[in-house]
Amino acid sequence: MSDADTSQTTPSEKQPWSGDSMAYLMLRTFIGLRLVMSGLDKFKLSNNVIDERGGVSRVRWSELYRFEHLNAKADKIIGAVPKFGGINADLAELYLKVLAPLMICVGVSLLIGFFNRLSLFAAGMIFISLSFGLMSIGEEETVYRLGVYVALVALAFHYVKANKLGITKW
Repeated sequence: MSDADTSQTTPSEKQPWSGDSMAYLMLRTFIGLRLVMSGLDKFKLSNNVIDERGGVSRVRWSELYRFEHLNAKADKIIGAVPKFGGINADLAELYLKVLAPLMICVGVSLLIGFFNRLSLFAAGMIFISLSFGLMSIGEEETVYRLGVYVALVALAFHYVKANKLGITKW
């Protein structure tokens, strides 16, 4: 009996593109895209851009996504924070200004497969932290949706061992 016959391999290790590896790839892609798009949305000019004539104006791409829009959205949310208990306004401001770049970085990391487990953990913690903030202001429907994202991250953790396409295996 040769060493090859006695080695302990799982079915997903024998097949480079098993169902588990494809399931993980789909989960990783969805979670990564969700984070990147949500992060970019925080830099986006509000949807209601009204021109001088009262109609919706066209905005150039370079004007659509800017840091000023992130700061304006964060300031608007921070203005509402004192109305709700349990959240320090200074911490909320720091969180809101770091959140969008963090979401984009974690999302890109998942999309390219860099530090998969660490990126999944960060994604889960982002979704949980968003849920906490939204629970404190009574946004129940959004909290339910974020709960689904947390469940998808947990499912991705189950399949991460089948990762076949990425920069790192960890």
